[in-house]
Amino acid sequence: MRRVAALVERDFKIMMSLKWKLVETFFFPITSILIWGFFILWSREMAFQAGLILLAVNMFWGFSSRIQSGIDQQLMEDRWTETFRQISVSPMRPFEYLAGKIVIGLFFAIVSFAIVFLITTMFFDFTFFTQHSGYFILITLLTIVASIALSILVAAAITVLGNEYGFISWTAMQGIMLFSAPFFPLTIYPPILQALASIFPYTWIFESIRALSFTGVAPTAMLVKALLLSVAYLIASIPLYNKAYEKARMNGRLVKIW
Repeated sequence: MRRVAALVERDFKIMMSLKWKLVETFFFPITSILIWGFFILWSREMAFQAGLILLAVNMFWGFSSRIQSGIDQQLMEDRWTETFRQISVSPMRPFEYLAGKIVIGLFFAIVSFAIVFLITTMFFDFTFFTQHSGYFILITLLTIVASIALSILVAAAITVLGNEYGFISWTAMQGIMLFSAPFFPLTIYPPILQALASIFPYTWIFESIRALSFTGVAPTAMLVKALLLSVAYLIASIPLYNKAYEKARMNGRLVKIW
């Protein structure tokens, strides 16, 4: 734990000293939610329900992206700056290193999400989630677990494939969202894509948000599916990352990562 804490402290100081990282962390989610907030004000008299869904889903889409990309880009920055060379020869175990990145990435994602939540509540009178605080907390926790799991899987893929595939760290979430039906029902997809979408936890997270906006209740079945898939992804991701790291070390690709 001391090694993880030391890594978190180091990354926190780096994050606070890099102006462009702070801008990246807070500028995009804040400006995005302002755009969607003004949209919901404009659409209030025409299609309030649609506007509400767009804003709510966009909040959690942005939160998911910040967690996953924040963690994985932290990893990539160490590799681009060759800091990873120093860490790889230290006593720190692979998953301790990853755990440190998860803590720092999750911290800044939560701070950013809290700011977005305050903006929507104070400036746009968006009380949807405060009226359903229990569901809000549950959906937030599901999103965190699913996004951490995805970030670990992406880290494993980059470790095996090499730095030239670093772009996966900021494109993976976009691809997953394409098949997670964020703004529309799952039934919009053709049957083969419905089957594909059903294996992603975000599909059921977004289905729950939409159901909550229409009925005031998120179906238990959807929440359970989101929970089971999120936990399954997380459980599978940890040994896959360890195996990917060991494989890269054995075949020499870990050296090429530097």
